Amino acid sequence: PGTLALKARLAAGDLGKIDKGQAWYAKGLVHNASHNIDLLRWLLGEVSGIVVLQPGRDVEHDCEPDFLIRFGDAEIWFLAHRHENYSFGNLDLLGEQGRAVYGSGGNRIELWRAEASAVFAGYRTLAQMPEIIPSAMSRYQMHVLDALWNTVTDHREHTSDGENALATLRVLDRIKILRAQHGG
Repeated sequence: PGTLALKARLAAGDLGKIDKGQAWYAKGLVHNASHNIDLLRWLLGEVSGIVVLQPGRDVEHDCEPDFLIRFGDAEIWFLAHRHENYSFGNLDLLGEQGRAVYGSGGNRIELWRAEASAVFAGYRTLAQMPEIIPSAMSRYQMHVLDALWNTVTDHREHTSDGENALATLRVLDRIKILRAQHGG
C-alpha cells in the first residue's frame, strides 16, 4: 500500500518532476539492485540510458557495479555496498518540489516538501520533518497474494507481471554487458 501511495503521489506531481536520485544496494545486482530497477521503471518510466561507472567486484554468482540509469528524464545513480557487510536498499528521489525517500527496502517511505526558507529570503529548503507514508511492508507477501488474487478474479491492474520482469532482466543483461566492456 505504501508503494502504491508513493506512485500516486509522484503521478499527481506532489514533488514535481523527479530529475535525480540515488539508489544504494547491497547483496548484488541481480539479488537486490534488480528490485530497485523494477520499482523505478514502474515509478518513473522506462530506461532510456545506462552507464557503468565502476565494474565492482564479482561476489557469490553476482556482481556489485556502480552505474547510472536514466529512467525517462530522471538520472538515478546506483551505488553498491559490500556484499558481506549486510543487506541494504535505499532510494532517494529528488524532484522540483521535494524529495522522496524509500528507505530500508520500503519499510519507511518519506516525503519531504520544499518550502520557503525561514532564514533566507528567496530560498527554498526541505521541510524540517517529512510526511511519513505508512508502508505495511511487514506484510508484503500478503499484499502480493491479494494483488495476484485481484488480478485473476477481477482482472484489476497489477503492478508487476512476467512482461515487466522480463524487461527488468533485459536491463540487468545490458548492465552486465556494459560492465564487461568496462573491465568487469
